[in-house]
Amino acid sequence: MTRGRKAAALGGVFLLAGLVAAGLALGAAYDNSPFKRGPEFFLERMDGKVKELNLNDSQKEKFAEIRVRIEKSMESGREEGRAFFEKLKTELNRDAPDMKAVAALIKTQMGRFQDRVGLGVDHFVEFYGILDAEQKEQVLAKAREHLEKPHRPGHPGPWGGKTE
Repeated sequence: MTRGRKAAALGGVFLLAGLVAAGLALGAAYDNSPFKRGPEFFLERMDGKVKELNLNDSQKEKFAEIRVRIEKSMESGREEGRAFFEKLKTELNRDAPDMKAVAALIKTQMGRFQDRVGLGVDHFVEFYGILDAEQKEQVLAKAREHLEKPHRPGHPGPWGGKTE
């Protein structure tokens, strides 16, 4: 390998390591991040929101089935994420990391993440389907309210809305 290629490869490694470190630092900066707290945090919040809808017994039974699937999906996603980071760390800790292998790992993980997000949407649509008209309106009102408010100080909201 020529000197220029070695320098480029080393620069790529440092760039990738810097991006990973920046991502981890940004994630750690948000103490309220549900990703930091794990599936339990998300499930507890979800249970609280569902409780506000005052489900009937039949709806509660169907929601319990959906919730079990959500919990299993989140746990398997957490395990896959841990395995991914171990593989990534192993590759990056080699004397000469293979950037093609790193890129393949990242692409595979992104595909899995995309699949999980799609599964989450499917679970939501299934849950929404068990609600009556009044409950659906409550859910839509909360969603609209959430989209209008800023999510961080000085941030205009997800669609560039007003911060007032």
